[in-house]
Amino acid sequence: MAGSSGDLLFSFWTNTLLSVVFLICYAFLKNQPLNLRVYFPRLFVKGEEDNLYEYAACKSGKGKLARYVNVNWRSYLRSFNWILISLKKTEEQLIEDVGLDSTVLVRIFLLGLKIFVPMLLWGCIVLIPVNKTDSYLAQFQAEHQNLTNSSTTYDNGPESLSIANVEDLSKRLWAHLLASYLFTGWTCLMLYIEYASVERMRFNFLAAQKQRPDQFTVLVRQVPRGSDPVGERIEEFFEENHEGEYLTHQVVYNAKKLTKLLKKKQKYEGKVEKWMDALDREPSTPRPTVKIRKHWYHFRGEPVDAIDHYDKLILQLVVEIKAERKNILSDASHVMRAGFVSFRSRWGAAVCAQTQQCRDHTKWITEWAPEPRDVYWNNLAINYMMLNSRRLLVTVVVTVLVIFFLIAVGAVQVLANLEELIKYMPFLKPLSKWSFVESFISGFLPAAVLKIFLLIIPYVLWFLTKFEGHVSYSKIEKYTAIKYFGFLVVNVFFGNVLIGSLFDQLKQYLASPGSIPTAFGVSIPKKATFFMTFIMLDGWTSIAAEVLRLWPLIWYHITTTLFMRTAKERVKVIPATPASYFIVLPRLSLYILLGLVYAVISPLILPFICVFFAFGFLIYRNQVLNVYEPKYESAASFWPSMHRNVIIALIIKHITLIGLFSVKKAFASTPFLVPLPIITIMFHLFCSQKFYPAFRNYPLQEAKIKDKQEPNVDVDFLQDAYLHPSIVLAPLDTDSDDDPDTVKNGTAPGGNSPESLSRKGPDSSTPSESTTKGQHDNSLRPTSPRRHIYRENSGSSGNSRRRSKRLSGSHSSAFYDAGSYISSPALSRASSNAVYLDGSSSFRREEVALGSAWSSPYRHGTHVDESDRQHLISPEPATLRHHRGDQTTSDSPSVLEALHSQTLEALDAPQSVDTPHREGENDRREEREFEPRFTGSLQAPLGHMEP
Repeated sequence: MAGSSGDLLFSFWTNTLLSVVFLICYAFLKNQPLNLRVYFPRLFVKGEEDNLYEYAACKSGKGKLARYVNVNWRSYLRSFNWILISLKKTEEQLIEDVGLDSTVLVRIFLLGLKIFVPMLLWGCIVLIPVNKTDSYLAQFQAEHQNLTNSSTTYDNGPESLSIANVEDLSKRLWAHLLASYLFTGWTCLMLYIEYASVERMRFNFLAAQKQRPDQFTVLVRQVPRGSDPVGERIEEFFEENHEGEYLTHQVVYNAKKLTKLLKKKQKYEGKVEKWMDALDREPSTPRPTVKIRKHWYHFRGEPVDAIDHYDKLILQLVVEIKAERKNILSDASHVMRAGFVSFRSRWGAAVCAQTQQCRDHTKWITEWAPEPRDVYWNNLAINYMMLNSRRLLVTVVVTVLVIFFLIAVGAVQVLANLEELIKYMPFLKPLSKWSFVESFISGFLPAAVLKIFLLIIPYVLWFLTKFEGHVSYSKIEKYTAIKYFGFLVVNVFFGNVLIGSLFDQLKQYLASPGSIPTAFGVSIPKKATFFMTFIMLDGWTSIAAEVLRLWPLIWYHITTTLFMRTAKERVKVIPATPASYFIVLPRLSLYILLGLVYAVISPLILPFICVFFAFGFLIYRNQVLNVYEPKYESAASFWPSMHRNVIIALIIKHITLIGLFSVKKAFASTPFLVPLPIITIMFHLFCSQKFYPAFRNYPLQEAKIKDKQEPNVDVDFLQDAYLHPSIVLAPLDTDSDDDPDTVKNGTAPGGNSPESLSRKGPDSSTPSESTTKGQHDNSLRPTSPRRHIYRENSGSSGNSRRRSKRLSGSHSSAFYDAGSYISSPALSRASSNAVYLDGSSSFRREEVALGSAWSSPYRHGTHVDESDRQHLISPEPATLRHHRGDQTTSDSPSVLEALHSQTLEALDAPQSVDTPHREGENDRREEREFEPRFTGSLQAPLGHMEP
C-alpha cells in the first residue's frame, strides 16, 4: 500500500518534474509561428490575431525559416509572460470577452483557494502538531503485526501526521471536533458569498444582453392530438390564452434523414474540393480516378474520373435532399407535437414559460427555449412520454457500470502493494530488490492506472445522457456532470477507502472479525497518501498537460502535413473547442470532497489541494482566453449543481468523522458531531430557497424592466430563428416550400398530410401533379435569399477554380448543430467545387476560360463579377468543358438550358467587391459554417435548468 513517505516523495518529485517539463515545453512551443493555431485557436476565430503577439513573442521575421520557427532569442526571455497577461484582465473584462460560463468556471478554482488556504493554516498550526506528538500507530503496529504490512512503519510516515496516530479515548480528539466545526462554518460562509456573487453576476449579465431569440421564446411540448395540424393548434391555443403577447411559432420537425443526406453531401464536396485544390497547385497533375463496381458481384471496378463521378453523386444527393425537404414540410408525419413559440416581449415569454398552461399538467408543457446554438435537434424528435422510460433505463445502465468499475478499482488497490503482486505473480519477486521499482509501483502506478480507467467514463456517460432525451447541450452537460460526480464519489472515494482496505486485510479480517472496525479506523487515514498521489497526477500533471495540448499539437501537424490541403480543412483540424464542463466540474467537486474529508483526518493533503487550485486557476484562465470558445452561453446555470456537490462533500465529511470518532471510542465528543450534517442540510435548503429560483426562472420584474429599457424591439428576427438547420440549408424545390405558413406549421398548402388531403377534395392535386399537367415548373426559380452561384475554372491551363459566391447576406450560412455539426462546403464563401444555381438540382460545372484575367483576390470573394453575370444571363448556355490531362472535351448541356434565363432575379442582390483576407478573417468565415445564426455576441438563456 502506498503508505510510506518514500512512495509519497517519489510521486511528488515525479509529478513535479513532469509538470515543470510540460510548462517549459509550452513556453517554448507557443512562441513558434508554426504552432499558433494550436495554442491560440480562439484568437483566430474571433479575428484577434493582433493580440497574438501579446501572448506569443513570435512576430514574423525575415526569411522563409522565420515563417515557421522563432529565431529571435530575445523573445524567449518573455516565455512566461502569459501568466501575468492572463491575470491582468479584470473580472468584468473576462465576462465581456469569454462570457459568464467561463468566468464562473475560473472562479471555482479561486473558491477552492478561499476554502482550503485558511484550513491549511489551521491544520499546520494546530492539527498536525496534535497528531504528530501522539504515538498510537507505533503501539498498534507492535500489538497487531498480523493486521498491518510488516514492511511499512508508521513512526515517521505520513500516517503519523493524521488522526490515526491519536490514541482512543484521547482528549486530543476535541481539537479535531473544533476543527470540524470551524471548517464547516468557513466552507458554508464561502459558499454563501459565492452563491450571492454568482446570482448577482447572472442578473447583471442578462440585463446587459441585447435582444436574443431565447429571451422571447419558449419551448412547448405535448401538444394535444387533434384533426388540425400541430402548427394551427399551437397558434390557436396561444392566440387565445396569450392574447396580445403571442407573436409567432415554429413547429419541430423530425429531419434526421435530411441531416444525414446533408452530411453525405458535405463529405463528397470535401473530396472534390481537395482534388481540385491539388489540380490548382499542380496543373500537370493527372486527374484522380476511382474504381467503381457496376454490380455488387464484381470484384474489380472500372476506373473512372473521380471528380466527375462525385459531381454526379452530388447531383443525385441534391435531388434527394430537395425531395426530402419537400416531404418534411408537406407531410404531417414529420411534424412533432412540439414547437417554439415566440412572444412580443420578454415579460410575455416569462409568463408563459413559468406557468401551467392548462388543467391537465401533462399537456401544453412549456419551458424556456434554449438559445439556437444550444438546441440538440435530434432529441426534439423523441416522444415526450418516452423520456421517463429512457431515463429509467439509463439509470439502470449507469448503476451496472458503477458496480463493474469497482472491480477495476480493486485491481488498482492490488497494484498499490508490491508484496501483494508477488503473491499473485511470483515472477515479479526480483523487482523487490530495487527500492526505486517498489516506490514506482506503490507511489505512482496505482494513480496512473486509475486515471486511465477514468478517461473514457465521461464520454460513455455523455452518450447515455444524450439517450435520455434532453433538448439542449447545456442540459446534457449538466446531467452528465451529475452522473460523473456520483461515479467518482462511489468508485474513486468509497471504492479506494473501503474496497482497498478489504483487499489488503481480507485474510486477517476473516481470522479476527472483531478487529475490523479498528483496522478501518487505521485504514481510512492511511488512504490519504493514495489520494495525495492521485491529486498530484490527476491534478498537477494533467492540468500541465492541458496547457501543453500535446495530442492536439501532434494531430494538427500530422493531418496538415499528410492529409489536409485546403484552407477550410486546416481550420477544421484544431477548432476553438468549448470547455468540457461535464468533465471539469465533477473533477473539481472530487478534489473539494477529498480536501474537506481529509482536512481534519489528514491535514497533510491540504498543501496538495491548494497547489492544485492555484495551478488550475492560472492554467484555465489562460485557456478560456486563448483556447476555449463557448459553444453556448447558459449564464452560469451550472452553478447550483456545483453548490450541491460541495454540500454533498460536507455531508460525507461529517458521516466519515462520526464513524471515525466512534472507532476511536470518543463517546464524549461524538454526539457533538451529529448536528453538523443537519446544519449543513438546513444551510443548503436556505440557499436553495434564496438563490436557486434565479437560476430556474426569470423574474417578471426583471423582464418588465428589460422590456422598458428596450422599447419598440424589432422582433422580425424571431420568424425563423428556431427553424431546423437542415431545412435552412437544404435547397428548395418549389416556391411553396418557403411559404411562411408552410414552414411555420409544417403542412404545405395542398400537401399530403391526412388533414390537407381531406380538405382538398378529389379534384385537387399536389404541386408535383400540377407540374405534370402542363403547369409551369418553378423549381428553378430563385425565390429565397439563400441562393448561391458556384463557378469553377480548372484544367491544364492552370487557371484556379472559382470559389463560391454568395448573392445575398440576408441569411447567414452558419449551420448550427442538427444532432452534430454539419457544415456544407456548398454554402461556404471560401471554397466550392461545383456550380449551384438557385440551390436546385441544376448543378453544373462550368469551365470559363478566363485565363490570366481571373486574378487571385477573387478566390476569397463573396461577389459575382460582371463576366459571371453576363455569362449566366446569356441566352446561349455555356459549353461544359472537362479537362483530362492535356485534352479538353466539350459537351452541350441539355438539362440546364432553362436555367440561365431565370437567374437574373437572384443576381439582382447587392454585390460587393472583396479583397484578399488575412488568415484570421478566413477562419472567421469558416467558423461561421459551424455556428448558429445569432453569433454576434454571447447569448444567455433566461432559465432552462430543471430542478
